Amino acid sequence: MPPAKPWNHNIAYFPFIEKVARSQSRRSAIDVGTGDGMLAARLAEFIPIVVGLDVDEAQADAAAAAHPSVPGLRFETGDVLTKHPKEEPFDFVACSATIHHLDLMPALRRLRELTAPGGTLVIVGLATNSSALDWLIAAASAVPVRLARIGRGWHDHGAPRQDPRDSWTEVRRAVRAELPDSQWRRRFYWRYSVVWNRASA
Repeated sequence: MPPAKPWNHNIAYFPFIEKVARSQSRRSAIDVGTGDGMLAARLAEFIPIVVGLDVDEAQADAAAAAHPSVPGLRFETGDVLTKHPKEEPFDFVACSATIHHLDLMPALRRLRELTAPGGTLVIVGLATNSSALDWLIAAASAVPVRLARIGRGWHDHGAPRQDPRDSWTEVRRAVRAELPDSQWRRRFYWRYSVVWNRASA
């Protein structure tokens, strides 16, 4: 029997991110907080230029070692708030399970800046519970989440972990303020998604 494919709550959303990326032709992409580089490598299968960016040098080096000789793919070390890759802005910007490590409003503004006119930004993030409804939804999700993990090969990405500081309400309000006309959805595995298409110049 073949081994189970690597899986965790972040990888579970890679097909969603890829589907959005494939919705139109993209010349360039950046994976912000690339970690082990798995998402960046998947984007490089159909996008000519892909940059995997991570603030942790060891993570970026390990990602480069894990995905050698992938055409158009490279990994860089740096803080997304201050790092300026030479290809900036990008046709597609992905930020998966990373934005809760940053100050929310500056991060949203920087991700908006990284997105080229006519391009798309996708965020998959985490938030903290702050209301009775939040806790009720979290409790109701616990059993289905555990059942969904049965039989899957759990993948430990090795990146530093941090609990989210911003509540669901705070995230939703910030997204509406900084990314007008974006699509915000609360999702399974205690995550939310944001899809924002920047208007063409």
